[in-house]
Amino acid sequence: MFQHSLSLYDEKSAQDVAKLLPRLKEQASMATTITHPLFMAPFTPNDLKNGTKKPLPDKSPGPSECSVTLISKS
Repeated sequence: MFQHSLSLYDEKSAQDVAKLLPRLKEQASMATTITHPLFMAPFTPNDLKNGTKKPLPDKSPGPSECSVTLISKS
């Protein structure tokens, strides 16, 4: 219903977006794909040890969900 007399949409905004689209496409095509070296470095065992948390113990009475699943699969 673009440019229709009964259109419920914001025609001005739609036209503004349409005008910006070619420039946005051009900017996107020139965007860099270089990844910062920080994100390319492999994890060390120390990183894994310090970066992961142990799950909290299951304090509910009865078998835990995990043990029930393991028992039912064996």
